Amino acid sequence: MKAFLSYKLFLSVAFLFFIMAAMPLLAQDLSQIGRSKKPFKLTGTLSANQIYYDAFGIPNRRPPYNYFLSGSVNIGIYGWNVPLSYTYSNQQSQFQQPFNQFGATPYYKWIKFYAGYNNMIFSSYSLNGHVFLGGGVELKPGIFRFSAMYGRLNRAIQEDTNNVNIVPYYERMGMGMKIGVGKERNFLDFIFFRGEDNPNSIRPPMMQTIQPGENAIASFVANKSLTKWVTLSGEYATSAYTNDVRSPVATESSVKVLGANLPGFTNRTTSATSNAYNAKATYSKDGLTLGVGYERIDPEYRTMGSYFFNNDFENYTANAGKKFLEGRLNVAGSVGIQRSNLKGDKISGMNRNIYSANVSFSPTPKLSFSSSYSNFQSVTRVRNQFERLTAATPQDTLQLNSLDFVQLTQNANTIINYIVGDPASRYSKNIASLNVTYQNVGNTGAANQRVAPGANFYNAVASFNRTINPANVSYTLAMNTNINESIGLRVYLVGPTATFSKSFFNKKLKGNTSVSWINSYLNRFKINDILNVRLNITYTIKKQHQFNLSNTGTYRANYLLPEAANKQPDFFEITMNMGYAFSF
Repeated sequence: MKAFLSYKLFLSVAFLFFIMAAMPLLAQDLSQIGRSKKPFKLTGTLSANQIYYDAFGIPNRRPPYNYFLSGSVNIGIYGWNVPLSYTYSNQQSQFQQPFNQFGATPYYKWIKFYAGYNNMIFSSYSLNGHVFLGGGVELKPGIFRFSAMYGRLNRAIQEDTNNVNIVPYYERMGMGMKIGVGKERNFLDFIFFRGEDNPNSIRPPMMQTIQPGENAIASFVANKSLTKWVTLSGEYATSAYTNDVRSPVATESSVKVLGANLPGFTNRTTSATSNAYNAKATYSKDGLTLGVGYERIDPEYRTMGSYFFNNDFENYTANAGKKFLEGRLNVAGSVGIQRSNLKGDKISGMNRNIYSANVSFSPTPKLSFSSSYSNFQSVTRVRNQFERLTAATPQDTLQLNSLDFVQLTQNANTIINYIVGDPASRYSKNIASLNVTYQNVGNTGAANQRVAPGANFYNAVASFNRTINPANVSYTLAMNTNINESIGLRVYLVGPTATFSKSFFNKKLKGNTSVSWINSYLNRFKINDILNVRLNITYTIKKQHQFNLSNTGTYRANYLLPEAANKQPDFFEITMNMGYAFSF
């Protein structure tokens, strides 16, 4: 934690230096504050909702009554804005206090502060949207920008041996800053982020995989426009990560010091340093777009600033697009290749190939057509673990017997829209459309011999929509079809859907309803009928008060299958929502 104190001092000095450098701009903006005719402004929304539920024929599958209270308020003071929000309900199962998280982000022109629970994004390889409890700042005066944060990333959670669903966590603190210069097309950013777990925040859990770690990341992000049509962009990041801060400090005699010594990071016997980087070049002129890209993330690369992060792969991508016939015809395509297990030291590795193409065409003002196709192929190579461990040399390892498993996924989609009647009519608009989707997932084994027939998915929706403007009426008729085919199994769903909406009293009262009827078949036998009815009514008074009433009813009739001993019971479920919202 001593390192955190030193970095808090460093960030404070850097922040003060940046403020002093931008002080002329700050004084110029603040000189306009006294001229505001409305120095104080309060806006927001308050809402309350009640949900009733009941089931007939089966036990209730959710609580019979729930309520939700929520609100958002923005306080404006001389051009500063402080947005606040809250949510309260009767479903607080893990916390005693009704307000679980509270955060504020006041801002004024190019100055923005973060307080309480918030999240910030520095880059994809460092701090990337992780929620923290603390404070932060963003300054963007002209071509300069500065961001900094400090706070708690994870709260301490003690292990509960009586509840395996509770995962223990050490308290994790994080801090970071981002300094940059430039604008959208030409800029350079430097990023530093650091996270550390407090080993004394909880008792050491019995789960050996839960260990207090430490992480420091330095990153550079750049974008450069070589010409009006050619742009280069990329990011390079180095991450030093310690799996257990309780492990001994590394020395030259005991272990090789890994990577660059990032500020404040202590190399230990469980430390590792890895890199991540990407580069992209794009060309765009006269309707032609070309792009190539490369990305590589080392196997051990990790960041405490992101919830989910994939590593141990590299990508090669290329894309192209062209507009023809004054933009009425667009053609685009892309190719991507990805491989994992970069060091070749794992039991299995995977190669992926992705190909896609898109075409859109509008031959007339009434008719539009679009189609897309993508082919995703992944090859997983599984090695014999015993032979890998007993191989005499790396060359022997490469020659070991292995088995390749190939998975191929194909997706195709076509959409056709046709306007019936005059497209420029102000009275009504009629659109007929057809949407067809196909997906195939198949597996192959060694030597591309198919070992499983895979699965096919078909979906088709044909619909007609009519809007009558003077009467404020709109309705849609549709037919839905869905087919899923796999090994010895064929599920077929088909049925119509109808929706109707109308508004009254200068659109103050709006109502819409929908009815759908789905017939389900398993192989050749009908398994159930599902009827859904929805009704929603909204009434608005003076644009401030809004009352809402919605009701959903579902009836499901089940049928006895030849191989089944008992028939599933028929049942009916109803859900009603009553709500009120006030805007000010």
